[in-house]
Amino acid sequence: MDEAQDLDPAWVRSLLGLLANPGEDPVLVLEDPAQSIYRSASHALGQPWRLDLCLRQSARLRNTAVRAFPGCGWREVPEPDEAPRDTYQAMASSPKRWREDLEDQLSTLCAEELRPEQVIVLSPHRPARLGLKDAQKLGPWPLNLEADWWEGDKAEHVRMGTIHAFKGLEADVVIYLAPAYEHREAERLRYTAISRARHRVIVLESAIPELVVPKTPTVPAAPMPPKLAPP
Repeated sequence: MDEAQDLDPAWVRSLLGLLANPGEDPVLVLEDPAQSIYRSASHALGQPWRLDLCLRQSARLRNTAVRAFPGCGWREVPEPDEAPRDTYQAMASSPKRWREDLEDQLSTLCAEELRPEQVIVLSPHRPARLGLKDAQKLGPWPLNLEADWWEGDKAEHVRMGTIHAFKGLEADVVIYLAPAYEHREAERLRYTAISRARHRVIVLESAIPELVVPKTPTVPAAPMPPKLAPP
């Protein structure tokens, strides 16, 4: 079971009930509690075993993710001296100019001969709520807002979505649009976004404004019919 930190304990017990011999069959449950951005529920199954080795990204990027969320529970690892220092870039942005800043970064990556399918743009909010549309051109590339689809007709589009939707996946380059407001899960979201990258992370700081959820208008109750006097 992968991404088990997002599973309610009752779901885990139900899955174990599908085993031929629930008390004997081995089960490997993989989870990273630092990425619990859906729920805070936890389980106490079996013998815990920590996998401290990360093969997705360099030690420098891994340490950057750990420093982004000090409470993640992981420790920093030694970094080789020859490791490239441009694997993590944090740049100032704002709610007024994040689109222009994002276009500049995409144009730079294109000039470096990266392909759009190597890049993912992540945000705390869905692209549609940020005023973006599928196939809309942003910088040198059109956007792909369809989750889990980047081949075929979408191969020349740059993917964009939420951190929640991209959990468990990875990309060569991650551009993270950080919130410009006090998000209660800011550290955890940043950690999760950085840990999606294989080689490079670009963070546009204070980019995304807080989005206000419109209130559903209340419909006034229909007036009660007048009571009729008995005949």
